[in-house]
Amino acid sequence: MLTGIQNLQPWLMLGVVAAIVVIFAVAEALRKYAHIKIEATRKFVHISAGLITLSFPYLFTSHVSVLVLSAGFLFLLLLSQRYHFLDSVNAIRRRSFGSLAYPVIIYVCFWMYLQKDNLLFYYLPLIIFIISDPLAAFVGMKTKWIPYRLGKDAKTVAGSLAFLVSSFLLAGGVLVVYEQLPFASVVSCSLLLAAGTTLAEAVSPWGLDNLFIPLSALVILHLLNL
Repeated sequence: MLTGIQNLQPWLMLGVVAAIVVIFAVAEALRKYAHIKIEATRKFVHISAGLITLSFPYLFTSHVSVLVLSAGFLFLLLLSQRYHFLDSVNAIRRRSFGSLAYPVIIYVCFWMYLQKDNLLFYYLPLIIFIISDPLAAFVGMKTKWIPYRLGKDAKTVAGSLAFLVSSFLLAGGVLVVYEQLPFASVVSCSLLLAAGTTLAEAVSPWGLDNLFIPLSALVILHLLNL
């Protein structure tokens, strides 16, 4: 079974590349022909590509496959910024390294999962990152309730509350699935993870919350010795 999966690795990698290229193509079409706002197309790519990466532990047995994929998409994104294409991701006025951080953190989380031999270290940081981060941005932009600034980027209390609540619920759900913990431990660990990742989101400059949200979750999971 394992040998069969290993033999399929190049084809699985091609399938992932094809799926993400389709996502980019759809985002470009939405931007160019449907005149969808850049923030919406960025969130579409963020969530759609993120959902695909959640399959990686079941597709790839080696970190090398994920390293090649991540490096390839990082190179593509660097080229897109240099030569001004992929406007559905890059055409923003503010300074942001968020898209470049995306493939990097996918690899980091996959590597950590292999080192710890625990899917929790892959799924929990990425699920919070994939869902809570765009949710916070959406709520913040829609409500604009109580803006504040801890780092270089402006945030809103509404967005941070959306992040806090959603990350708490997501962390609790993932902990229930992957760890056999008493209810009180699930609640306390989820609160700590939610607070830590919400703080990381609030203070991260230049779109680097894409990096620091999952990293903060990984650090907390390591400290909790889960």
